[in-house]
Amino acid sequence: MLSGDELLEALSAIDLDFNTLNVHRCVAGRHINSLASTRGSMKADNRYSRAYRFEALYTSYYPTIAMLEVIQSKNFQGFMPGAISVQHFTFSLSVRSDGILDLTVPDVQKLLGTNLQELTGDWKTVNQEYGEDAPTQILGQAAYDCERIKAIRYPSKIDPTMANLVIFKNRIGFDLMPLSLPADFPDQTPL
Repeated sequence: MLSGDELLEALSAIDLDFNTLNVHRCVAGRHINSLASTRGSMKADNRYSRAYRFEALYTSYYPTIAMLEVIQSKNFQGFMPGAISVQHFTFSLSVRSDGILDLTVPDVQKLLGTNLQELTGDWKTVNQEYGEDAPTQILGQAAYDCERIKAIRYPSKIDPTMANLVIFKNRIGFDLMPLSLPADFPDQTPL
């Protein structure tokens, strides 16, 4: 992967997408009152973001992938592979945004000096033991620093033929609210 000024220069030259779409998010049941919150990304390291650096809302284009991405590393997976936690809730959000960096495109990967293996590999063990950023976190930070980028479409680790979307929530200019929640569902706090 490119780094430093070379990475920022490459990100500045890439054509970005515009899209109106529904994406899906899976959250732990304890966060049922603020489904579109980015507090989790501020407290923990994630594939494209480090804790306390910037707000990132992780979503997927597919509800099943959203759920599997969240529960893949949970402790119960070690005891019950393939089990689905009833403590998680999957829902949809409507997003209309320009400035989408599409890492599912091989030509974009090539321009950034990365590949599918690096984008879908185990980011947690790469450099994390030494407190260094994983390559995807370096890319996520550079994309955030390149202020024209509002979201990153990236291949799913679960199924690289399917895509996820990490949204820089403070860049899209409107509150993200869950769609089609049941009538008796708790009111949502847009954060």
